[in-house]
Amino acid sequence: MKVATQLFLLCTLCIFSAGGDSPPVFTAQPPSTFLAVEGHNSTLKWTYNFGNGSFRQLIFLRNFDILVDKIYNDVPPYATPAYVGRLLVNVTDTYASITFLGVKRTDSTDYALKIVSKKRQSADSLVEISVQFIPAVAIDGDQQQFVPVGNEILLTCRYNASPPASEVQWIKDGNVIATNGSLQISDSRVTIPHHNESQVQLSIINATTSQDAGNYTCLVINDVGNSSDTTSIFIKGVF
Repeated sequence: MKVATQLFLLCTLCIFSAGGDSPPVFTAQPPSTFLAVEGHNSTLKWTYNFGNGSFRQLIFLRNFDILVDKIYNDVPPYATPAYVGRLLVNVTDTYASITFLGVKRTDSTDYALKIVSKKRQSADSLVEISVQFIPAVAIDGDQQQFVPVGNEILLTCRYNASPPASEVQWIKDGNVIATNGSLQISDSRVTIPHHNESQVQLSIINATTSQDAGNYTCLVINDVGNSSDTTSIFIKGVF
């Protein structure tokens, strides 16, 4: 997608460029990959100069779609209807900032800022926004599960996290029994049969006593925060 955006901007540059003066240049711009956090406000900032030229137009694109178009300093910026109320735009002859209000996961993609001089010389700045978020966590099945005496308890916890989870815990009644696939208790009946970047399982074979009943929580932690889900296990046939 980024290559396609570069080609689009290059073609636009061919149309806008006219001989003589050197094109404008960016003196500061966002990193090529800009990390944003879901639900927070995030601001992209640029500084630039036009040399012996002067400001004519600024265009901010999401892939091929124009989100913001600003012509001359005395004309208010245009924002595409879908982003009205979602973007704060500040543009001067030497500086531009665009703030995303309440960043969404769907904001993760490639963007480009184009500045154009009155003599149709232009420069482009490309940035990819990568949105990070608190893990989304869910244990398969109902919140209350009934297991017959002697059967296996198999719990599967699925999660989605960006950045990836740094720690995943299985907790029973407030006590950690497994962390990142490693058991924290000594019980030969308990195993972690599967663990990867998106799910972890907990298995208890021969669930025969009321001690196996209780609240089982899957807690997932990443650099943004943590989230959990809980299911209650009842052992049928134990009195």
